[in-house]
Amino acid sequence: MIILIRHVPPEKPEVQLSADWMRKPVADMANNWVQVQKMENGKYLAAVGKETFDVEIKTSLTEGKILSGNIGISEVAKVDSAITRNLMRRRTGKPGWAR
Repeated sequence: MIILIRHVPPEKPEVQLSADWMRKPVADMANNWVQVQKMENGKYLAAVGKETFDVEIKTSLTEGKILSGNIGISEVAKVDSAITRNLMRRRTGKPGWAR
């Protein structure tokens, strides 16, 4: 027996998007995924988009156990590497270059 589980994101995700460019959907639905990473040079790299995934589980009903599993992830993302100013301004009320 094969069981297919589909991740269905909510209509209105609860992800907090702090920059205007992050709010515009990159695909056919609201953005439900965001990642911000501090780079070695002190700047930030941000990505936002749609993430979905399917889980397929193959089971044996006669043996009562899982035989195999597979996760397929699909992402559509928009990336911005110049967000340091916006993040710092939001957190401190000052331009990004002022600490």
